[in-house]
Amino acid sequence: MNYSDFVIRNCRQTPRTLSEAFKDADYATAIETPAEGEYSWFWGFVGALAAVAVFGYCFYLTISRF
Repeated sequence: MNYSDFVIRNCRQTPRTLSEAFKDADYATAIETPAEGEYSWFWGFVGALAAVAVFGYCFYLTISRF
């Protein structure tokens, strides 16, 4: 084996970033987390309110049978 074959086989590309070097969670994640919007808290509140309303309505239907 000559020197150029040795270098090609044993010397790999150096990592471009620190995340790539240590293979941390940012490097391993295929999907990036979206940036948080201005109204994300509002939609969370609306979703929780809708869930409580649906639960309350179902509870009302159950109680009204007795």
